Amino acid sequence: HYGSHWAAWDVPIHFWHFTKGNIKELASRDGWSLDSIHPMPLDAFYVSLLSEQFKGRKGVLAWFFAVCVGAYSNIRGGRQNASSLLYVLRKPS
Repeated sequence: HYGSHWAAWDVPIHFWHFTKGNIKELASRDGWSLDSIHPMPLDAFYVSLLSEQFKGRKGVLAWFFAVCVGAYSNIRGGRQNASSLLYVLRKPS
């Protein structure tokens, strides 16, 4: 939706974006196992608001569009494909 105005392309903070498979593979290389994955639903709203501001929208209009796009993103992605995911890893003792 945001193209070049997408706020999540904030290099160097997010130099890489990973898939669930990448995370699982990286963890297993060092003996870790994937314990659980938790969605971070508020991130879709935050990134949408930043992206609206990058597009030049300000104030109430930016908030309105951010809420609409964030809600759409969360509904479309569901619990398994949220904008951001928190991975809990476990190292066997």
